[in-house]
Amino acid sequence: MTNLAQQNVLPEIEVPVEDFKIGRIQEIQILEDEANKAMFILRANCKVLRSVQQEYDNLASSADALADQCASELEAFHHYIDTVVNDLEILQPKLDSLLRMAADRKSLTLMSTPIVNFDAPTSGFSLNNIGVGALELYLVVSLPLLCVTVLLWIAWYLHERRGSSEQVMDEERQ
Repeated sequence: MTNLAQQNVLPEIEVPVEDFKIGRIQEIQILEDEANKAMFILRANCKVLRSVQQEYDNLASSADALADQCASELEAFHHYIDTVVNDLEILQPKLDSLLRMAADRKSLTLMSTPIVNFDAPTSGFSLNNIGVGALELYLVVSLPLLCVTVLLWIAWYLHERRGSSEQVMDEERQ
């Protein structure tokens, strides 16, 4: 019987942070989803094996003649189930670690995007330490929104002003 924990089913994976780029976030998410499924299956398998073990224990305790004839086999089966469940329980922290590592890598990837890069030796604000593409995207999005906001405010202001002046004229007529 081979021990799953000794087989090292989930090897340590060390990947430098700089290898994770924005384009790989989807791959990381898929791997994280698969690891979550594997964790669910591991936990479910542990519960199923414990249930099977309990049923065999109940069977052995209910029939004395059967229990006497199969005592050694039942003990071996009980030991085997314990070993498999222990192996599955050993894999769960490894899988938890893999899930945390995937989440950390996604966070690092998102937080390390070079929108503004101050690692350059220059000090202050210059084109040498700004992601030009990100700045262009920011301006393309924010300037039209700023114009729309100002125009809406002017329209609202004129509408309110016209409404208050019409109220004053109505009051003067009465």
